[in-house]
Amino acid sequence: MSGAPLTVFPEGTLYRMAGIHDFHLGAFQIAAQLQIPIVPITLRGTRSILRDRSLFPRRGAITVSIDSPLPPEGKTWQATVALRDQARARILQRSGEPDLAKDTTR
Repeated sequence: MSGAPLTVFPEGTLYRMAGIHDFHLGAFQIAAQLQIPIVPITLRGTRSILRDRSLFPRRGAITVSIDSPLPPEGKTWQATVALRDQARARILQRSGEPDLAKDTTR
């Protein structure tokens, strides 16, 4: 399916504690190598409906914010990291959650 969208969750999991953690680089590296823009999407309210490690969501509101595309600025490792950092900054700004990143250089 050429041109089909692909959704990834760059933190790799859902944390119980509020905050935005480190983003894994895999999807950003692929986007940079293939020169495909990343569209940051922020989900707010998921912790309130996905509580206590339950498989079943509770009733509640989720807000979805779709940001403008971020084009990669090259195919280098630095371009990959920059793309990740830009997407994370936009999601962090819209999420209203604290920044819990441990290492933003990887």
